[in-house]
Amino acid sequence: MRVLAHRCYRNGPEPSLENDLAAFQRCLDDGLSAEIDIRRWEDGSFYISHDPRPFSEHLRAEPFFQALSRSEIAPIALNIKELGQERDTLNFLKRFEVINHMFLFDMELLEETPGNTARLFRSHDPDVPLAARVSDRNEPI
Repeated sequence: MRVLAHRCYRNGPEPSLENDLAAFQRCLDDGLSAEIDIRRWEDGSFYISHDPRPFSEHLRAEPFFQALSRSEIAPIALNIKELGQERDTLNFLKRFEVINHMFLFDMELLEETPGNTARLFRSHDPDVPLAARVSDRNEPI
């Protein structure tokens, strides 16, 4: 069994630690998997945040995936927060050789037709790990 620290929260909601790099590193150091959210700024760079945010250097995604690439911890749950970035997201993750340390999920919450984004990810990489949410939101499997 793996424990996933949602948004890198280790002891319940702590907004100051949400998707925070130091909190993420502590999860990895303690052997916990984590759930983080990935988004993209207008300049094309990726960042980690549950909600859209203005540019901030501390949100850049690169340090998160550098830390993950040095870790044995898996899986990391990568919440896809924006559609239309599938190929670029996969290419970004492959740069850090972390694609097999995670699974991508929650894109169906953003779609008009659930499953389209999963099919897009699979068309770019048939082996990309994907997960589907089954909860109180009536998501189809």
